[in-house]
Amino acid sequence: MTTERLVEDLLTLWRQLRNLSSPVRRAEMAPEQYWLLRLLHRSGSLSINAIYPIAIMPGWLQVIAHINPLTYVVDGVRALMLSGGSSESGLGTDIVVLLAITLILAVICARLYPRIVQ
Repeated sequence: MTTERLVEDLLTLWRQLRNLSSPVRRAEMAPEQYWLLRLLHRSGSLSINAIYPIAIMPGWLQVIAHINPLTYVVDGVRALMLSGGSSESGLGTDIVVLLAITLILAVICARLYPRIVQ
């Protein structure tokens, strides 16, 4: 088998696997839903303080960043990992916010689960 043939076969296999793994191809969601989720995923990664400090974000993105739970995760982990690191909102606030979000989501899931299982 020649090298060109091997490369061609590997590329063909990669394309087939990529097509099979697509949620649109598996008819799990419409293309519009898929692209909306991708957009939300990309914009969500910009709204946490892992890449940029919240202080330099535009006002509307600061609001989203303060609602996003990952902001508090990144803030707390950064404070714990860096020597002399400090949390923007305070480590206690990070923990309280994350516990509150966990509690709220647990209550919502506990109420929805019986309806979904039926």
